[in-house]
Amino acid sequence: MEIAMPVCYQLYRKSNPQEGAVKLQIVDEEMCAHFNEPVHETKWYYDWHNSIGFRLAMGKTFEQIRTEFAQNAEEDRAAVEAGTTKPEFCYDYPKAIEICNWLEANFTTDSWYEVGKRA
Repeated sequence: MEIAMPVCYQLYRKSNPQEGAVKLQIVDEEMCAHFNEPVHETKWYYDWHNSIGFRLAMGKTFEQIRTEFAQNAEEDRAAVEAGTTKPEFCYDYPKAIEICNWLEANFTTDSWYEVGKRA
């Protein structure tokens, strides 16, 4: 038997929270429109769901995520300067921070975890 504890999150429009949680696919489509990028059929824009979304699900605030990304960007910059990595191997944390800012400007978040047993 395995005990599972998934983490979950939902986004609600600041402009109309009573409409309930917004489908993440719709958030992605609106995000792509905002950043003038085409919607990809199978991938999230800039992998936001797996980077920012995961952190929201873990209960982090937008400010905590921005702080983490800024620290990571500085570590990447130092590694590039030291010659221990190349810029093309670094995640574009400034872009991720822009996405985080857009999400925070437009949505509130709710996160939780579920505990259950899986046979």
